[in-house]
Amino acid sequence: METRCALINTDLSVLGDLAYDWPELKTMGIMVSVRQEGKHAEESDISVRYYISSKALTAKELHDATRSHWLIESMHWQLDVGLKEDPCRIRVDDQGEIANVF
Repeated sequence: METRCALINTDLSVLGDLAYDWPELKTMGIMVSVRQEGKHAEESDISVRYYISSKALTAKELHDATRSHWLIESMHWQLDVGLKEDPCRIRVDDQGEIANVF
């Protein structure tokens, strides 16, 4: 079982000078995930991730955005592992030269 909790803070004074470095900053978010396989969750089963956003988000919008991000990451994993894209040494600037070799 996995439980997720999204927390939103619009009082950016807690970020100190970072709020000045990001003038369009509107929201700070925290996502807490707890994975539980047995009766009790272990400390290693708890994940805390921090986010900043230039959009004023609700807790639901933050939750949905982080969930959809992991869908994209699973597609990247498929490219990296399934299609072995990471070890491929072909780069955009070299494609023309490599095509001429074959």
